[in-house]
Amino acid sequence: MILKNKLFDKSSIRRFWKKRSMLNYALLPFSLLYWIGHLVTFYIINRPKKVGAYVICVGNAIVGGSGKTPICAVLAKSLNAGGHNVAIITRGYARKSISLDVIKVRKDSDYRDVGDEALILSQYAPTYVSCSKVKAAERAILDGADVVIMDDGYQNNSIHKDFNVLLISAEYGIGNGFILPAGPLREPFSAAAGKADLKILVGYNKLDSDIKCDFEAKAQFVCDADVSGKKVVTLSSISNPDIFIETVQSLGADIVKSIVYDDHYGYSDSDIEEIIRDSDGLAIVTTEKDLVKIASKYRSKFMCVKVEMSCDFSNILSSI
Repeated sequence: MILKNKLFDKSSIRRFWKKRSMLNYALLPFSLLYWIGHLVTFYIINRPKKVGAYVICVGNAIVGGSGKTPICAVLAKSLNAGGHNVAIITRGYARKSISLDVIKVRKDSDYRDVGDEALILSQYAPTYVSCSKVKAAERAILDGADVVIMDDGYQNNSIHKDFNVLLISAEYGIGNGFILPAGPLREPFSAAAGKADLKILVGYNKLDSDIKCDFEAKAQFVCDADVSGKKVVTLSSISNPDIFIETVQSLGADIVKSIVYDDHYGYSDSDIEEIIRDSDGLAIVTTEKDLVKIASKYRSKFMCVKVEMSCDFSNILSSI
């Protein structure tokens, strides 16, 4: 595996947050301070505002990915099929401008302005990017939305939520069960679970967990070209590149080299030209999140693996 522009090794951090070592315990006083700060923000500073639409929050209890983007996508498809006017709101993680202004994502939007995940979500429903959940929801409602899906924001109390969906990673669970920085939790898991109207176990390669969930969502991987038996190079800048690499192998590819950048890394033209040159003519397989950050003039050089989730959201549909 070739690590490029890695500011820090997230895999090492994830492993650290799986343990209960002396260092983890030594960090617990800071976890207490973090939790007190969260409580002050959640219950005193922020007062939830009701907006004129049904708000569904899709989030998780830990830092890092747990399948929010594909779950939001399939939820939007289900709600659209049910006759609702659905919109998705997101803060647009890793975009260059952090602002309360609302940006409606267009087909030709630049990922640097809206974030890579927002570009993917906009394929399923009108998507609005802002650091203010309330402003984004109000803009979506003004444009005709009667259901608003919040991509992340489970610990954000600025907006009233009608339905909370808590995602739990089958591969990682809740780590060591400690709050940041001693562990990966943003809040005690009991608090997160207590707010949930629906708990979904999300898995990629396995679906087993000690945590009781309402149902399971297993990822299906679809590649836009047949890679079986081919020597390939993989390229990714996601939170858990190991799962992507294992996925490409499961599709029958022979991976010669894996190139890994920081999560949400923004590719320059020179980055892509170097990657193509160093691949020595081999097919390059990347993720959907990475492909939207590659200039269109280069995209024909890449194969893309998409993640699709199969979920039953009948309980949400019936509650609206």
